[in-house]
Amino acid sequence: MRSLAKVFSLLIVFLIVSCSSVPSPDISEISLRNGGGQLAYWSQIVLRKDGRAEYLGDVSPEHRRESKSFDHALGEGAERVKYRGRISQEQFNELERLITKNGFFSLKDNYGGVADAVQTTTSVVYSGGRKEVHNQIGQGGEKLSEIERTINRVADQIAWTKVEN
Repeated sequence: MRSLAKVFSLLIVFLIVSCSSVPSPDISEISLRNGGGQLAYWSQIVLRKDGRAEYLGDVSPEHRRESKSFDHALGEGAERVKYRGRISQEQFNELERLITKNGFFSLKDNYGGVADAVQTTTSVVYSGGRKEVHNQIGQGGEKLSEIERTINRVADQIAWTKVEN
């Protein structure tokens, strides 16, 4: 009877320990795609674990959150601008922790359905594949908005260099 009690106790301890620790997926890439349409410039920020950062958009990184004016609308056949930069390991780790803490992998894939509304897509490449969450006008809630804001804050700290075509 004693050995059965010991086995049962060990089983309980094992279950408590295994349930309390949430495994962190091996994230290799985090990206944020914003805008498009009539009211906002289109841009995409890609941050990689190896330190590489890329920006592609209708305008330079420092103007990506401005409202689009008809004078600056991207014409048919116009090319997007491309920039490169570096992200520190600490910055990437901060994003990785936030993504895990805020339950990104448990979020729905789509928070939207609003006609003509600007959409933000957060994408994470990890050991299990790729997870994308589409968010229109903040419908994804505060945890997703916090991830989006933090990616933008990190992108604001990058020294971007334009890549010539």
